[in-house]
Amino acid sequence: MKKLLLAVMTLTTLAASTLTTQAAAVINKDVINQYIEESFMIEADYRTVFVKSEKLTNKMLKQRKRDGIIYVEKITSTSCGTYGRTDDGGVIRYNKRTRIGKKVKSFLVYNPESKAVDDVIAVIDHKMIR
Repeated sequence: MKKLLLAVMTLTTLAASTLTTQAAAVINKDVINQYIEESFMIEADYRTVFVKSEKLTNKMLKQRKRDGIIYVEKITSTSCGTYGRTDDGGVIRYNKRTRIGKKVKSFLVYNPESKAVDDVIAVIDHKMIR
C-alpha cells in the first residue's frame, strides 16, 4: 500500500511540474500574436512588423495604414517599481509592479487603421495586455 501511495504521489508531482513548465513557456510575443490575430486578422490582411524603439520613425508610423502594417515597438527599460526609464530618458508604465533595477521588455502595438503617430492600442509586458 505504501508503494502504491508513493507511486501516485510521484506521478502527481511530475504531472504538476509538467503543467507548470508548459504554462511558463508563454512569452510576450505569443501574447502579442494572439491579440493581433483576435483583433485584426479577421477583418483585413495586415502583416506584423517588430521594430526596436530607436529604429521606428514617424514616417513609418504615418504610412502604416496605406501599407497594411501593424507595427509592434520593442522598448527596453530599467524598472523603478510600477514604471520604468528607457535609455533615451522616456518613461513607461508597467502592467504590474517590478523589482527596482530589473530590465523589462515592453511592446507597444500601434493601430494599423490610423495615421497618428501616437495611436497605441495595446501595451504588453509581463505577459499581460493593457
